[in-house]
Amino acid sequence: MRLAFPLFVFGISGGWTFPFFNLIFRDLFGISDSAIGGVIGLGWLFMGLLPLLNPYWEARLGRAGALSGLMMASAVAFVGFSLSQALWIAVIFYVMAIGIRNTMQPLFQPLLMDSLEAEYHNIASSMGLAMWNMGWFVSALTFGWLQAAVGTRVILLLVAAFVVLNGLTIHLTALRRSSNEGGFASEPCTREV
Repeated sequence: MRLAFPLFVFGISGGWTFPFFNLIFRDLFGISDSAIGGVIGLGWLFMGLLPLLNPYWEARLGRAGALSGLMMASAVAFVGFSLSQALWIAVIFYVMAIGIRNTMQPLFQPLLMDSLEAEYHNIASSMGLAMWNMGWFVSALTFGWLQAAVGTRVILLLVAAFVVLNGLTIHLTALRRSSNEGGFASEPCTREV
């Protein structure tokens, strides 16, 4: 459960944004649906391209270091998105925020699998998916209430906070694993199976 918790946090931050980006852009900038579609499409493009750089980040920072650092960079971009008053600046921060945040899953899954014996991979993947979906469930239940209570910009700041929490939980999980194994968090598990 501890190892899958980062996916719960990731699910909350994703669930507060992905299903609601059209509402977020309409609320903050009053742009048309067709313009929103173009902006969201640009974000999806970068979500697909930026994870291709994961091997570069992993080689330089280690898997856990890359995950933590990238989540911090994504959080900074979400803060910039929240505070942007000009649409073009918000779009740049939006693309950076979601593109960088999307690097998490392709780096986290191998980190999770490397920390477990092969016989536990299926249950770990299932638990991770369940936690991620529970995060989306929590965010879907709370978005409308939060939007009415604190507004869209504050929701984006909360997303940034949850992305930071995501990076911290990954880092702490990796540190705990490395201290238990006597190795480094970014190295694969070398147990015989």
